[in-house]
This record gives sequence, structure tokens and C-alpha cells, in this order.
Amino acid sequence: MTPETSSLWILHRDPAQRDALLRLVSAEIEIVTGSPADPSFADGSLPTPRAILMGVVEDFELELEFVHRMRDQVPAAAWILVTELEDVAEVGRLFDSLTGEPLAWPPSPALL
Repeated sequence: MTPETSSLWILHRDPAQRDALLRLVSAEIEIVTGSPADPSFADGSLPTPRAILMGVVEDFELELEFVHRMRDQVPAAAWILVTELEDVAEVGRLFDSLTGEPLAWPPSPALL
């Protein structure tokens, strides 16, 4: 990670959903988008995230693996998880090591 800059990372398995999340965010910092499986997030070449906005879908495995791999590398980052309404409680339980509560899709732009 490059410590001199900070960014917002937006992650989702589905590129269309990443674009939807990107449209909801009004940030004046660099925004990086990709899939939780994208190796560029772990290779140290991206700016350090101030926050990580991640869609959590399907079996949650890619997202859980991403959190386990990256949590210690970006300890100051705020984590914002977005999932379907029926999955909010399960996502809260599975990702309980992160601060904050998961948000139901679609998240309010005001919250982001």
C-alpha cells in the first residue's frame, strides 16, 4: 500500500453492481474498484484505503477470504458491507470481527 495517499475501495463480484455502488458514492478521494478475488488488492500497488465498501453476495466465501487476507494489511480502513436484506443478520454474524453493521441493498447514498 502507498501510505502517502488514501482511497476508497469498492468491491463486488458483479461489475454492474460495482458500478451501482460507485454511483452512490460522492467521495473526493481516489476510488479503486474490483472483485474481492482480484490479486491487485493484495500486491501493495494500490493506494491505502480509507474505507472499503464491499458487496457481500451468494455464499460469502470470496468476501470472507478477502477480509481475512486484507484486514491486517489495512488496519485503519473502515469496512462497509452491503448485502441483500435477508442476509444482513448472517453477514453481521460472519463478519463480526469488523466494526460497523452491514447495510441492506441498496444502501442510502447519505449513509455512504
